[in-house]
Amino acid sequence: MNKYIQNMIAIVFIVVSFLLFFEYRVGIDFGLWHLFLVIVAGYGIYLNLTALKKVRS
Repeated sequence: MNKYIQNMIAIVFIVVSFLLFFEYRVGIDFGLWHLFLVIVAGYGIYLNLTALKKVRS
């Protein structure tokens, strides 16, 4: 598997794990920090997609 795709899967797994942990284990409702985490993960995935596109072309 490509290293960029592995990185994107890891980002999604980490973000989902943190969101579920904070929601159900710690009891913190969805807030600004969670939204910030989702935005940063989206930006990381975007950067991986652009790097993958550069490598393939």
